[in-house]
Amino acid sequence: MLSSKFLKDIMTEAYPIIQRQLEDAKVIASFRELVTANGGDWSALKALMKAHVEDSLDESGDGKRVRKILDKADSSNAYAEMLGLANMNEKNFISGDDEQDEEQPDTISALLSDTSLGLVRASSITKSEPQPSQPAGSDLTNSQALNGQVATHSDIGNPISSETQHEGSAGQSEELAQSNADAAGEAEEPPKAEASPAPKYAAPGVVTWETYPPEGVTRSAVSIAFANIGQDAATIRFDLEKGQADPIVKIGKEILDGWARFMTARDMTELDGKPLSYPVVQYDGTDPLIDAIKWNVEGRVLDENQKRQIAATLTRQNPKRKDDIHQAFELWMEPV
Repeated sequence: MLSSKFLKDIMTEAYPIIQRQLEDAKVIASFRELVTANGGDWSALKALMKAHVEDSLDESGDGKRVRKILDKADSSNAYAEMLGLANMNEKNFISGDDEQDEEQPDTISALLSDTSLGLVRASSITKSEPQPSQPAGSDLTNSQALNGQVATHSDIGNPISSETQHEGSAGQSEELAQSNADAAGEAEEPPKAEASPAPKYAAPGVVTWETYPPEGVTRSAVSIAFANIGQDAATIRFDLEKGQADPIVKIGKEILDGWARFMTARDMTELDGKPLSYPVVQYDGTDPLIDAIKWNVEGRVLDENQKRQIAATLTRQNPKRKDDIHQAFELWMEPV
């Protein structure tokens, strides 16, 4: 039988441990955001690090857990190569006497100092990078039509100037006869068409499933304004587990709606241990600001005061859309 004293003793011992777990969870979340902001696959990286730690604690020292992960054809192989875990040997687990005397550098600082990785701290990201594949008018501060992603085009070629044509005409008669002789009986080979690069995203309105984004993501101004107010984390996780979560709506690499679903899914795995797949769709509407507001109002539990606070934030960012914003929040009257 459990006694009151027994439970109190357990609580006394477990309390500081649970407290540290909660604090560590916040640190892990910051690592996840840092890796995700730089276009990395946190789930794969975390699984690789966990396997490495477990292997280091295993007396056999054969690195079997890391090798098992590397058998999978995903980004874990690239991360293992970058971290020096691709070819596991005794040196990976047992450092020499000289190495033990040296001060070990901070892992995150070491990664950030490596310019070849192109990593930045999440706290230093103050402005979203421009989206080359995003059409003009996609800024959330206006209501211009957005019909999805539009690829940018480089110059195909420059027209030949009259001066160039004049210089090229000198000696043309002589070269013509020789070129005709060389090409006699030979058909000119048509130029080979270059394969166009595969698009990063599906067409607007087409729902796809992914385990990690094709490039680093950014968060829309509307999503930032709503933050996590009125959200149910347990419901979000349950819907993702059951495969019934609404698609994450994006404009190019910017997440217009579904930031919480994205961050939660990135920290979840399937039953087989692989990263969880989640639905994604490119925005196909005409007014991202108002659509995003309506989606968030419908998907959250917000009181009148919370609605007015968020509406005020968005109105400061979009003063010309004040009436539209208040209508989307169903705020028909200003507070007295």
